[in-house]
Amino acid sequence: MWSIKIFFILLSARSILSVELLCARHPELEVIHCKLSEKTDGLVTITSYVSLEGQNFDNETELEISYSNLGRHLSHGIGHVFKNLKGFDVSYSSVAIVDRTCFENMKNLKDLRLFFNDIEELPSDVFSDLQQLTIISLAKNKIKKLPNNLFDHNRELKILRLNDNLIEVIEREIFKYNLELKELSLQKNAIKRINFDFSTHKSIVLLDLSGNKGSCNMKFDKKLLDMNEVQKEIAVACNQ
Repeated sequence: MWSIKIFFILLSARSILSVELLCARHPELEVIHCKLSEKTDGLVTITSYVSLEGQNFDNETELEISYSNLGRHLSHGIGHVFKNLKGFDVSYSSVAIVDRTCFENMKNLKDLRLFFNDIEELPSDVFSDLQQLTIISLAKNKIKKLPNNLFDHNRELKILRLNDNLIEVIEREIFKYNLELKELSLQKNAIKRINFDFSTHKSIVLLDLSGNKGSCNMKFDKKLLDMNEVQKEIAVACNQ
């Protein structure tokens, strides 16, 4: 059995709730047990939660984790306590490691924010269970490579922020299933080659490649430029 202690601020329509959560998961029994210390208006109450009993924050949809006491690995089990999350913000938290289990039971999640962290690698299946996601922000991390099938299961994705990382190559298959994508921020990376054909994605309104290496330093707005013309410029400028 392992245990991990995290601190976060829970934003709800009712109040701002200061929370300390201590969770333990038994690897054989698949049981997550959480003790929650809540502080509102100077009063502290402690409640115990077991995932199999369904004692969770069913009415809470937005969760913002503060940076001050997080470890390098994003905690597991949060989705078993907060079952109906639609927004999950773990920014400015020095998180370096995320995996698929971190987002277990977050099937309703639409907005995931992981910007301003220390993430260098992303497992290819890390977002596989988050099929309702419309916004992913991974800006201002240390990501060097995007696995080719990283976003295959995120077919509702509309906004993707990957700016201010260390990405060098955009692979041919990386966004092939993201046909609803409207905004893609790739500025301030180290991009020197783009194999993806953006002309196949007519939904894209804004594509920002500014601040990248050499000639691959462009910003395209659909209001001003046709995506077919954009692709021609990318083919020349980003593959030299």
